[in-house]
Amino acid sequence: MEKFINKILCIVCLVTATSCESIKRFAIEVQEPAAVTLPLSVRNVLVVNNTAPQNTQYGIEQNLDNKPVEKIAIDLDSTVWFTIRSLSKAFAGSDFFDEVFFYNDSIRTDNRWLTINPLSEKLLNDLYDMNQYDAILSIDRLAFAISENVKSSIKGVGDPELLASVNIKTEAVLNFSIYLYGNNEPHKMFSISEKDSLFASSILPDDSLLIFKSLPEYLIHRTAAILGKRIAAYFIPSWESEERIIYSNHRARMKEARKYADTQNWAEAEFIWTNGYKSEKKNEEKGKLALNIALANEMQDDMETALSWAEKAVQHFEEANAAENDWLLFAKDYVSALNERIKNNKLLDLQWGVN
Repeated sequence: MEKFINKILCIVCLVTATSCESIKRFAIEVQEPAAVTLPLSVRNVLVVNNTAPQNTQYGIEQNLDNKPVEKIAIDLDSTVWFTIRSLSKAFAGSDFFDEVFFYNDSIRTDNRWLTINPLSEKLLNDLYDMNQYDAILSIDRLAFAISENVKSSIKGVGDPELLASVNIKTEAVLNFSIYLYGNNEPHKMFSISEKDSLFASSILPDDSLLIFKSLPEYLIHRTAAILGKRIAAYFIPSWESEERIIYSNHRARMKEARKYADTQNWAEAEFIWTNGYKSEKKNEEKGKLALNIALANEMQDDMETALSWAEKAVQHFEEANAAENDWLLFAKDYVSALNERIKNNKLLDLQWGVN
């Protein structure tokens, strides 16, 4: 009986000690470099529509109760302008370029909508003469495939409404290129695709224009706007969320350090964690403290020191237990994340012009 009681007391103590440890998870915003690094001289950009309107006899399939419907003209001519406006808005909101302009008319006069026509030397010179542009971003082709299936219920005689389920899918392929001032050939050429869908099931007016024109146009305009944002992401750095953790326990100094960290006073938190690390004997605890110290340095933008402490944490966890436990796996992931940030920061410095 006494042994049984002792075991219970031991378990209670273990649970109590464990409950005194805490992990705070939080997100930080990390800037990631653009996919394309442009010369620092590119400050003013002109966006042009170099597409030919898509022939609406191709790429559009519409059915009502599994039977093809008589085609209603869907406006694809203006679709590219949703892309250009979305792109220009993303550029303007980034503060990455000084000025962003877009040419208000299409520069294509032919109807070969599947053909990509590079900008001619004469056209480039004419466009550059209009203003002090450092680069021209050309939208060269935008093609859509639209599939719409509508199923209707039986309606009564003279019933002005239709109970319908509408399923529309669209796929878009877009080609674009970037020209730098002084060069007649594209600096780079790209191709991206995007899929989107819309499903609605409700009582709708028995209005074929709404079902077979307005709804598809809404979807393709939404898809076109998404493509504009995706183009912008090629050229401007973006922000992404990453998870970080803070380890704490029941000790007064650790609680104090946690308060400093919660108020973004990372230098004071680092000081306490470093002193705790020096006096700690157990490898697993040293590893947890090393991770905290690595975080404190990351939050103070000292990435190299942060990486050094994260690598120490890995070493301590490996010495504490050869098995791949959660702490060891997290520490290895953190080392990888810090290495990626160091590499990205060098590229970001090039893109932002930071020495």
